[in-house]
Amino acid sequence: MIAKNKNPSHPSRAASAARMRERWADPEWRAKMSAAQRKRWEDPEFRARATAHLPGNNHRGNAPVKGTCVYCGRPGTERDHDVPTQRGGTNDPSNIVIACSSCNASKGNLTGAEYRELLRLKELR
Repeated sequence: MIAKNKNPSHPSRAASAARMRERWADPEWRAKMSAAQRKRWEDPEFRARATAHLPGNNHRGNAPVKGTCVYCGRPGTERDHDVPTQRGGTNDPSNIVIACSSCNASKGNLTGAEYRELLRLKELR
């Protein structure tokens, strides 16, 4: 038997989720929270603690990225998934490539091959 919460002031999960959606719809609250989250993630100690449990973390995730962007050839500053995790990619080192921040941001949910094709088509214009 599932015990029901007898405290009438305790919000249900649906009500809590609805309240959170309302908060994120408010641009001022969203800006304030986004700034606070960015500041928190800038702290290397917080980032290390927050990501230590992730699968595939081999404790080199915070090491500096060295190399060139596989998409444009500029100096690479970020790690990128060749096949995005949202499309079935893994955190396996064979799926991680070095990318510059510009290419990583504009690549979005495309695979590496799809993004290279997009860059090639842009060059032809």
